Amino acid sequence: MANEGLYTNNLGEFVIRMFRAMQANLHTITVAKIETVHDKTIDVQPVINRTLADGTSVPLPVLPNIMPLFLGGGNSYTAYPLERGDYCLVLFNERCIDNWHDGQDFVSPPVGRMHNYSDGFALCGLKTAEQLANIPTETTHIGTVRMGTADPSDYMALASLVESQLNAIRSAFNSHIHTAPMGATGTPAVPVTPVGGVPQPPREQGAPAVGSVRSAYVKAD
Repeated sequence: MANEGLYTNNLGEFVIRMFRAMQANLHTITVAKIETVHDKTIDVQPVINRTLADGTSVPLPVLPNIMPLFLGGGNSYTAYPLERGDYCLVLFNERCIDNWHDGQDFVSPPVGRMHNYSDGFALCGLKTAEQLANIPTETTHIGTVRMGTADPSDYMALASLVESQLNAIRSAFNSHIHTAPMGATGTPAVPVTPVGGVPQPPREQGAPAVGSVRSAYVKAD
């Protein structure tokens, strides 16, 4: 803790300076920039310098192996790629998190440190005023989306592209001419019944109807 200018003959002034010095070492939340992305953690450097009592501006060190926060519950979660240079908010826990990190709940911390740089989590996605996008009027995702298991092997399809492909298949099916020893048999005789305004190809008896893919749920396992 920086003690420059802490001591004084005035008791009241001493108490004020002491509390200010304590506040300077009470780490809560700070803005940081990602320096390195590992498999499960990131190294970040706070971008707001510390100002000493003599006015000196001192950059803070890189904080290694900070856990990024991703939204999740149960066996489901949403994760996104991180890159060097991305901003984040680092939240410092009020007590040492080492035992919790190792899977131990409801035990005392192994050391007595509080609000320490060693006990941070990174909330990623922070943008500067210049980087901010307009707030959308509907849910918006920019970038590639993968859905399914913890290691998904498939991508979520866009409804408009799927429907375009289905329409091309229907068109090719409806215009197809069968050939036989007795000559061409013409287009399929089985009628194509619209469902929800979208034509369907013939299907076997008992098979489920295929409606518009725009109203379908997409799940890729």
